[in-house]
Amino acid sequence: MDSWSDYVEFCHNLFVSQADTRVGKETFEDSGVLSYWITSSIKVAESQGEIPINDRTSSLVFVSQIWLAKSDFMTENFPDVADSMLNVLKRASRD
Repeated sequence: MDSWSDYVEFCHNLFVSQADTRVGKETFEDSGVLSYWITSSIKVAESQGEIPINDRTSSLVFVSQIWLAKSDFMTENFPDVADSMLNVLKRASRD
């Protein structure tokens, strides 16, 4: 992968194609991959100027899409993500 945005796009395509299947649940949720994607994407989205804006934006979009598709998982495993996302959105609107 050439950039974080390319990686996130790949992960997103994989997630969208498998998220609602039994194999997708086992692969993403039960194995910890989904938690890793969320944690990594939030870290990138929350970063300041050291990471390019397009990488931060693609991370924010990816976490939002996961949240829409797996709101129960997000609520159960990432109860503070709403505050983090709001802070990222506020900062992103200034960038």
